[in-house]
Amino acid sequence: MALPFLVSAADIVTFQACRRRYLYSRKWRALRWLPKLLLDACLRQGIIDLGQGKPLADVISSATTRFYGAASSPGLDLPPGIDPYKLAIDHIACLETLLTTLSRRPLATTIPVKSKVLFSEAEWAFTSYQDANGELHRTITVSDYGEDTLTREMHSWYVVGDICVAKKPMHLHFIEIGQIRDGRRHTPWCKAMEHAFIAKRIKFQNKGAKPLQGNWKSVWLSESSVWKAEDWCDVLFHEDVPDTLMHDVVIEVPSKERVADTLQQILIEARSMQEWEQAVQNPNLVPMTRAACDFPYTCSFVPCCYGPQVDVDVAGLGIYKPRLPTTIVP
Repeated sequence: MALPFLVSAADIVTFQACRRRYLYSRKWRALRWLPKLLLDACLRQGIIDLGQGKPLADVISSATTRFYGAASSPGLDLPPGIDPYKLAIDHIACLETLLTTLSRRPLATTIPVKSKVLFSEAEWAFTSYQDANGELHRTITVSDYGEDTLTREMHSWYVVGDICVAKKPMHLHFIEIGQIRDGRRHTPWCKAMEHAFIAKRIKFQNKGAKPLQGNWKSVWLSESSVWKAEDWCDVLFHEDVPDTLMHDVVIEVPSKERVADTLQQILIEARSMQEWEQAVQNPNLVPMTRAACDFPYTCSFVPCCYGPQVDVDVAGLGIYKPRLPTTIVP
């Protein structure tokens, strides 16, 4: 008897966005990380470690070492002209302040969720984690939070799929991390305004607030010899910055009819995925979904699709590695 087909929310999202990208992604992973995706991966593991009671210093060390290691070799996936070192140390500073902040706030016990077999044909791999009560949790970093952001996440397979398979509510934890502009991450998690004449005096530019008046200049935690993450977070809490940048929302389990329908949709997509994998040997023979090439970010398989050869030697490009069968991309 064949084993159930392993599928996750990430697989369905990719499959529905672009069949060609899906086929490549089932066998290959890009060596280089996009900065935000690497930040998310390190932060997610850090949150799990904190929820399991590991010391904050060890959690920060593990998360920042992982980020720095991946950013150093094989490197970050960046447009030309951006200094990879400055952007990397900004994200490392964000990891330090985010994990420090989360350690000071109520944090649920974190337990990995075991995959679940559906109808004996598909096996759902969760991308969220659960607390001691069995309720699900998912942390999402966003450049800016609003109703549109919440709605998109609520409607996503990451949320709907995990909730309907587990039949448990999900706690969404949104964290605003600002944008990358001029090669730097602009967010209070790593950037502040420092007074030019008063030693060790910083303030944060709150969202929507008027610019600070007087002798203030930008200062980056990653470049400061004075400020450490713990002290930086003291000022963040003093100015109530975490409360303006962190947003928690609980999504309840939908009706039984909606749950059953969603599980059927997962099964249908899992069957379709299997059929495509069995039928297609060369992904480049599948028509491109060009709207997905550069949205919401440039697809990591663009070099495969836009190169001179249709029959691509993926391994020979030197920018991909084989994907392990159990790898789930969050």
